[in-house]
Amino acid sequence: MLFAESEIPQSPTDVLMLPLIILFFGAVVYAAAYAKGMQVRKLPMFRFIGVALIVIAIFLGFQSFWQLQDALYKASIGKRVLYAHYLGFFFPLLCAIAVGVMEFLFRRRGNQWE
Repeated sequence: MLFAESEIPQSPTDVLMLPLIILFFGAVVYAAAYAKGMQVRKLPMFRFIGVALIVIAIFLGFQSFWQLQDALYKASIGKRVLYAHYLGFFFPLLCAIAVGVMEFLFRRRGNQWE
C-alpha cells in the first residue's frame, strides 16, 4: 500500500507527487529518444528506460487508485484528493497510450523514408 492505514492524504499533492515525478522523468527520457530517432531514423534502445519509468508511474498510480475500493477510506478523503487518485492512475496510463501511438506512427513513417 502507498499509504499506511492511519495516514490519510490531506492534499492532492500527497497522492500525485511520486507518480507524476516518475512520469515526468520517463516522458523526458522517451521524448529525448524519440527526438534522436527522428534524426537518425531509428529509435534508440534507451527509450525503454523511459517506458519502464512510465510503467512504474502507472503501478504507483494504480496502488493509490486501488485504495478507493475501501468505502471508509473513500469517505474520509476530500473531493480534490479523490480526483487526485483518479488522475494519478489515468494520466500515466494516457501517457503510455501516447507512447504506443508514437511507436506505431514512427514505424509506419519508416516505410516512407526509404
